[in-house]
Amino acid sequence: MKVLIAYFTRSGNTERVVKKIHESVGGDVELLNESVDRKGIIGWLKTGSSNSKREVGQIGETQYDPLDYDFVILASPIWAGTMSSPMRGYITKNREKLSRTAVFLSNDSGGVENAFVEIRELLVNPPLVEGSLQRSKIKSEFESTVNTFIGDISNL
Repeated sequence: MKVLIAYFTRSGNTERVVKKIHESVGGDVELLNESVDRKGIIGWLKTGSSNSKREVGQIGETQYDPLDYDFVILASPIWAGTMSSPMRGYITKNREKLSRTAVFLSNDSGGVENAFVEIRELLVNPPLVEGSLQRSKIKSEFESTVNTFIGDISNL
């Protein structure tokens, strides 16, 4: 199975999950880029404001075409109770090309189910596997949560 992992990270938590998934699943990895500076308190405030409006992020050019893959894993943080605007931009741009997906969300304070609902609404087909991890549980649950997600993908 040819796999693409497309992700966005602001603080590095989602990237850590992606690295673990990639070690097990392999495939190509696409880091989504955007022109908005989201560093520091000002970046955090911009992030919350734009995401509470469910703005579609303007991502830069991507290297890989999801249509060339059998399976695409999408990984994103949750901002203001919804998926990140860069991931929203990626899904919106590639909606028709994302037929078989899995989604992993990292979050600080919840909103996981709302984000999954939004993702299911945007995708043509619902994700085959969904997983999430709250930042406060990274130390205690990282390995078990990510390994369960990987196992679910491997069982497809």
